[in-house]
Amino acid sequence: MEQIWEALLEKMPMTAMIRNLGKMTNVGVLAPLSDGMTKVCEMLRNEKSLKDARVHPFSILLALKQYQAGQGDKGKLTWTPNQAIVTALDEAFYLAFKVCAKALCNLDRFSLCVCILVCTQFSGDSFVQFVTHS
Repeated sequence: MEQIWEALLEKMPMTAMIRNLGKMTNVGVLAPLSDGMTKVCEMLRNEKSLKDARVHPFSILLALKQYQAGQGDKGKLTWTPNQAIVTALDEAFYLAFKVCAKALCNLDRFSLCVCILVCTQFSGDSFVQFVTHS
């Protein structure tokens, strides 16, 4: 199973990769110091990749909270979160905001002021359930 996911990861689009972090960790592809972990962390820290994939910062935040929880929202899948992946997701969250801000600044003839407030002080389970079930 691990070899299949390693092969899939080679050409996996950004959003699919983010969606499948738990499964890839579960099967061992994202074990600490593995090639898979390095590749995922590099992708998450790549501003151009985030921009090209049009990943919304909130999607990354949801993925971060779910990944940290170590279990899927539905089903029975569990994993032990890899701290390097958690850190890379956290960095990707802020980087995605930077990408969005750059896009907003490039709009001609508009003066925009955007304020986005997100409280992440809820427990991971409560926050994710609240967001996904609303």
